[in-house]
Amino acid sequence: MEKLPQETTIKERAYASESAGTLLSPHPSSSSQTRSVHESEPGDFRVCLFFNHEEGPVGYSIYSVDVRDVGGYDGSQQDLQQPKLRPLIELASEVYPKGMGVFAVGSRIYLVGGEIVPPRKKYGKTHALTDSVYMIDTAAPLPLRVVTPPQSRMNGGKTMPTVDHVNGLVYVLSCIPPFYTQFNKKNVFFESFDPNTDKWSPLPNPPFFNFVDDRAEGGLVVSHSVVGSTILFCTYLKNFVYAFHLELNTWESIEIGQEHWSHFPFPSESVLLSDSVWAALGGRPLSSCCLISELGFIQKEVDDLGIVLAPHPCLDYLVYCHLLRSKNGWLCVVTFGLDDEHDNGGKPSVLATVFRLVKKRTDTAYFYEVFHWPAHRRYPSLEEGVPNPEKVVGEIPVFGAVDLRCSMFNVEVNHFNEMSGLAACFLL
Repeated sequence: MEKLPQETTIKERAYASESAGTLLSPHPSSSSQTRSVHESEPGDFRVCLFFNHEEGPVGYSIYSVDVRDVGGYDGSQQDLQQPKLRPLIELASEVYPKGMGVFAVGSRIYLVGGEIVPPRKKYGKTHALTDSVYMIDTAAPLPLRVVTPPQSRMNGGKTMPTVDHVNGLVYVLSCIPPFYTQFNKKNVFFESFDPNTDKWSPLPNPPFFNFVDDRAEGGLVVSHSVVGSTILFCTYLKNFVYAFHLELNTWESIEIGQEHWSHFPFPSESVLLSDSVWAALGGRPLSSCCLISELGFIQKEVDDLGIVLAPHPCLDYLVYCHLLRSKNGWLCVVTFGLDDEHDNGGKPSVLATVFRLVKKRTDTAYFYEVFHWPAHRRYPSLEEGVPNPEKVVGEIPVFGAVDLRCSMFNVEVNHFNEMSGLAACFLL
């Protein structure tokens, strides 16, 4: 498995329509009636969906959706004419490692890392990390090919890595390997990639890797976001946020005061709207998280997204959600799920919702609404004695979705099973 030919021909697959993703402008305004052309339309780009299949002959499949094809779905039960989504490319499970990460630079899709099972290894540490890098150029003539770029291997193996793009570089952090995988503390779990030079540079391993057999002890990244020159990570260690400072190449552990708030300061995937406001999955289905001075943050649901909550058919099983952003002020929520259990013949579908966010109003912020951080500022001295929970601590913006467009797609089911999942979404 580790040795792949320089080129592997993949059976050509037709493109299909699907949803697109996007970011919203740093300071949206509901009063802006004169928007430029690039803001009035979501733009000309595609969303790629990267599916992982744990069982069967196909290990991975990638689907492509043109954002211009999203629209026309109103969520009604009569709207049953759903276009079919077919894979752009499929990768054989016997050729490629399990647990690969994926990201895109321009028209190129990179597949990195993963775990392989050495032959004749049946007991103990049966899996090994791989530092392999594969590339697919979607702008190349069909049929598409998977190539192994020369001299582009990583400095260390990665499994199920998270990916962040900052200032032209790609930062890739491995998940802590499970107990059945061979690794040691000298392995490079975190590094950056320069697509202009195809060079990988090692970075310090994160402080939340405790190298024990149980990954739930802190090595699993729950959410991550880029804020300026810092990448924030949340893990299962609920009372800490970890910051990697890109200019210094150093880690910082930030203690927070609410252990029950496991995804602070943002649940799941997030998009930075301004220097103090995030948009994040998790608030039926999207919320904004606004920092209140040095007190902490307040979470508010984004209005006008009811269609995402109650689509038809219902997506109730094996549900995965991803939040994407574009450069021209649009957001996209991609929801994958089945309408019934797989054993009962559940059919997989993808709901793509594209929209802009605008500020609808400003609400008064009260002390009792604030999730406080860090721990040593848990109870700021707003007044003498016990803080008044009804104390007004500021004002926060409330956002709503406008120019909303939806499409529901049936997913081709040739290789889907109960172990299939939407592992990642990215833009091309």
